[in-house]
Amino acid sequence: MKFYIQHILMQEQRKYQRTRSMKKDYMIVRDCVSKEILSLCENYFRMKFFVTKDYDQLLDTITCNNNDVVKPFSIFQYADTFAEALLIHLLPVISKTTKISNLQPTYSFVRFYENGQHLVKHTDRPSCQYSITLPLASGCNTDWPIFVGDEQIDLNLGDLLVYKGCDVPHWREKYEGTWQVQAHLHYVDGDDPAYSKYILDNRPDFGVKK
Repeated sequence: MKFYIQHILMQEQRKYQRTRSMKKDYMIVRDCVSKEILSLCENYFRMKFFVTKDYDQLLDTITCNNNDVVKPFSIFQYADTFAEALLIHLLPVISKTTKISNLQPTYSFVRFYENGQHLVKHTDRPSCQYSITLPLASGCNTDWPIFVGDEQIDLNLGDLLVYKGCDVPHWREKYEGTWQVQAHLHYVDGDDPAYSKYILDNRPDFGVKK
């Protein structure tokens, strides 16, 4: 699987022509996810969170404790299959954006946010050297900006934000919409000894839950 990922990375980097560099501690890639993929995401996440409710089978994914960064509790899933596929699929884009040639995936998760929730100001754990937040589906058109350092950033569905999750405090104010699903994807520099030990979040392969 790791050989396959490196092969895809080399192939896709040749096709990805937009040259970018990290501005300050973050970078935005607008319309990173196509309308067709967004339609697929909406169908998938509506079934996941409203029909099958498979998160109910994993009690540890219901975050109702005081240590979680989302208040009040939110529903999320570590290593959701679709999010793990995005983690692989978007690797070339994130590598090109960060200009890290040996960028390596660590893990993914999806969160289902609801009206009234907010994200506490925080930094991320070491597996999140480069963090991505990516809104994929929503029940309304209400904007929900994220604050990274001193900057307010507005993202539409399909827009991707890359930021240095371990270094830069980030947070969101109270969500005024109905619901929104976001994918959170995380990567590390495979050549940085301080972070390379977190490749795949110490899992044996993609899709494996901890």
